[in-house]
Amino acid sequence: MLAMGAIPSRAFFLDVQFRLRRRYYRQEERFIMIARKWLYTVSVMVILGVLGASAGRAAFDKRTTHLTFSGPVRLPGVVLPAGTYTFELAEPESNLDLVRVSSPNGRQVYFTGFTKLIDRPLNLPLNELVVFGEGPANAAPPIKAWFSPDRNTGHQFIY
Repeated sequence: MLAMGAIPSRAFFLDVQFRLRRRYYRQEERFIMIARKWLYTVSVMVILGVLGASAGRAAFDKRTTHLTFSGPVRLPGVVLPAGTYTFELAEPESNLDLVRVSSPNGRQVYFTGFTKLIDRPLNLPLNELVVFGEGPANAAPPIKAWFSPDRNTGHQFIY
């Protein structure tokens, strides 16, 4: 402390300057630490959000395919007249063997049944989505298997 009327020395000014700088740097360090914590928190939240969204999408991929047939076709227990139908996994989150065939808008379900997961035959191009089986003459051909576009696995219908 300085006495009244005394002239401050250079050491006094240096001490005051040192204390002010130390206080400023402590506040700046505190601000930097808080900013880093927020940056880390936001980064983790963004990463988790992206991973969660992609995992959720992959987990619930219904593998929906719209197919149009020019003549009647047969599935186990049902003959579908010519038209457009939606083939999809009925429960993609829990059962990859359960296939549903419905109208394009999904209001009328024509078939829901278990299938057998099979590998795509090597000679079957990726743009061919249905394999037909042989059936009696003058009858609708049975659909033997359905493949999602660009997938190497498909679903064989169980007759």
